[in-house]
Amino acid sequence: MGYRHPMYKAEIVYEYVVNGRQYQSDNWRLGTKRFRLSYPTVAQRAVARYPEGKSVTVFYNPGDPCDALLEPGTIDWTVFILGLFFMIAPAGWIIGSMR
Repeated sequence: MGYRHPMYKAEIVYEYVVNGRQYQSDNWRLGTKRFRLSYPTVAQRAVARYPEGKSVTVFYNPGDPCDALLEPGTIDWTVFILGLFFMIAPAGWIIGSMR
């Protein structure tokens, strides 16, 4: 077996009420729900921003209140860079195969 690096993820769970119905989510920023990072800084900063018991503003989709975020309009840079790579790599492959 090879050496494994520890992976980090901020576990932030919050509850909110919409039209009298209670919801719960762990999606605090776009792109952070499924990704884990090999460095703890992002997770540590997020947990520090949202300590247990703190009142927060929840942004939710009025058409689907289950779809919610604490930080709309921000994306995790890891997700952005991976997305950019998967857009550029195929373009390079296509251009290279045309020569």
